[in-house]
Amino acid sequence: MFTRADPFAAEEAVNAALPTEAPDTLAEMGEVLLDICRSAAVAKGVTLPSRQVVYMTQIPADCEQVAAVFSGWTPFPVPEGPTICLPFRWQAGFSVLITRCTPAVQKAKAPPSPEKMLEAAKIASRDSEVLLELVNRLNEIGSDVGITAMAPSGGFQTTELTVTLMSVGSL
Repeated sequence: MFTRADPFAAEEAVNAALPTEAPDTLAEMGEVLLDICRSAAVAKGVTLPSRQVVYMTQIPADCEQVAAVFSGWTPFPVPEGPTICLPFRWQAGFSVLITRCTPAVQKAKAPPSPEKMLEAAKIASRDSEVLLELVNRLNEIGSDVGITAMAPSGGFQTTELTVTLMSVGSL
């Protein structure tokens, strides 16, 4: 007797493997993302600024801080490729920002020295490594992920990770 494999068995296996204690809200996802960022920093030997917040939309870069910021959500997103899994309940856009005082500050109409510019670049590079480690610790992400080192402004510089997270399975 010939029988076909149940096409839904793979889906059930995937759903059974998903964490049952997944965060339910954007704010809870931000808290978990911030926790992952802290562990990534420890793994890289980097001390993060003590001010660490979860917030919505953009946050001003007016002090040293780490922020997990959510920018919105998309209900029932379209899969990015063939899938046998049930669609996610929603996906959310997040940024993780590490803002620090910058050594590359223009003083008295004089540009910062090349040494100060290199020092600022090394800070951004180190923070980028923390954010890359954070991405490597996520289980599933959308295709629009990136790390941007922003130009210093107002005495601060920010390195930003942008990532799309799924309601279940990313964290």
